[in-house]
Amino acid sequence: MKRKLTTAANVKLTTAASVFEAIGGPRKVAALTGANIKAVRNWYGCFEAFPSNTYAIMLRELAARGYTAPPWLWKMRGFEKPSSERAA
Repeated sequence: MKRKLTTAANVKLTTAASVFEAIGGPRKVAALTGANIKAVRNWYGCFEAFPSNTYAIMLRELAARGYTAPPWLWKMRGFEKPSSERAA
């Protein structure tokens, strides 16, 4: 049975872990970005975010797989993670 492909409009990833999983793991992310596997594992384990210079290439790959992700996962200025503790 074939798996139905999803569209970027209906699957928004909100964690670094979910982005890694969608792309296929650290080795595939390393191959995609041209980064050292040790550095890629640091993105996942220590920083829980990606370098801003990988945003465009990773977003294109996610879109091709039917996903999207917010820019704050790439720690870019002006795109901070929304705070759930903001005053009403």
